[in-house]
Amino acid sequence: MTAADIDAAILRELEPTGEQLVCFSRVRVPGGFWEKQAALLRLYWDGLVYAIKVGGVPYVSLADECDRELAARARAEGRVREIRVA
Repeated sequence: MTAADIDAAILRELEPTGEQLVCFSRVRVPGGFWEKQAALLRLYWDGLVYAIKVGGVPYVSLADECDRELAARARAEGRVREIRVA
């Protein structure tokens, strides 16, 4: 399983939920723990998903237009997007 396969699987699993936040541990995709964590970060940095940590638990949803714009701006400025922690 490649990184692109895991990325695509995460996006497929989130598609039915749209922009509704879901606990990332409930997103069932193939791959090991660290591979899935790396995929989540890639998708977040690319502006394809939104992520927030609440009480140490990551919640994710598909990104909206604003998320994609923020990711593009961060990339253009040469910085890494931070995940919000609540």
